[in-house]
Amino acid sequence: MSRTTIKILLGLSAFPLLFVGLLLAEASEATHRGSSLQPVEQIAQTFGSVQPRSLKLYFLGDSTAAGVGATRAEDTFPFLIAQQINEVKHQSVQLFDLAKSGSKAQDVLRFQVPAAESAHPEVAVIVVSANDVTHWTWPRAVENDLRSSVERLQRAGIRVVLVGTPEMDIPLIREPLRSVIRWRGHCMAERVRKVAEEKKVFFVDLAKLTGHLFGQNPRRFFSTDQFHPSGAGYGLWARAIYPEVEKAFSADLSSVLR
Repeated sequence: MSRTTIKILLGLSAFPLLFVGLLLAEASEATHRGSSLQPVEQIAQTFGSVQPRSLKLYFLGDSTAAGVGATRAEDTFPFLIAQQINEVKHQSVQLFDLAKSGSKAQDVLRFQVPAAESAHPEVAVIVVSANDVTHWTWPRAVENDLRSSVERLQRAGIRVVLVGTPEMDIPLIREPLRSVIRWRGHCMAERVRKVAEEKKVFFVDLAKLTGHLFGQNPRRFFSTDQFHPSGAGYGLWARAIYPEVEKAFSADLSSVLR
C-alpha cells in the first residue's frame, strides 16, 4: 500500500471524529446561549381561597416548566393550567413548581420526585427530556429514569401526566447539529411515549400538537434566546397540556394508579 493511499485512509478515518467534534462544539455553544435567560419568579401560588379540599397540582421538570423564556408568571404554562383548573372546577388550586433549569430525567428522579412524594398532590405533571436530548443522554437511561419517577409517584397515590419531548427544531442551533438534535428529539419522544403507555399515565404528545405551529411562526413562539418558548409559545403548550391535566383530576384513582 502506497504512502498516498495510507494518508487518504487516515484522513477518511479522522472525518467522523472531526464531525463529532463539530457537533459537540456547536452543542456547547447553543447550550450556553440558551441558558442566558432566568426563570420567572413566583409561579407557585394558590388560585381561589384556600379550602380544606384545595386541589394540589405539582409541576416537575426543566427550564420550560420553570418558565424560562416568559417575562412574567402569568404567561407560563403551569400558571395558565392551574388557573383554568380553578375556573373549570370551581375549586381552589394550589400550584407548586419544583422545576429547575438544566434538569434532566435523572435530576427529576433524584431531587424533585421525593418532594412531590411527601406532599401527596392529586396530580403531578412531568415535563423533562429536552436537556437529555441536547446533552446526549442515552435514550434508554431517560426511559428508565422516567419509569422510576412515574412508579414512585403512583405508589404515593399521585396521578401522573407525562409530557412528551417537544419538537427540537430550535432556531438557535445551527446545521448540521440542528438536524441531529431534531432526530434525537423524535427518538426521545418515542421513549417518553413508551413509558406513558406502559405505566398507563396521561400523556401529551407535545411535538405533534405544537411543533408545526412553532415552525410556522418561530419569531412569535420562541423567546429572545431562540431556544426556549416565549409567553405565546407557552400559551400553546398550556392548551395542549391542559386537557390531560383536567382528565387526571377527574379520573377515578383506582383506574389510573397501579
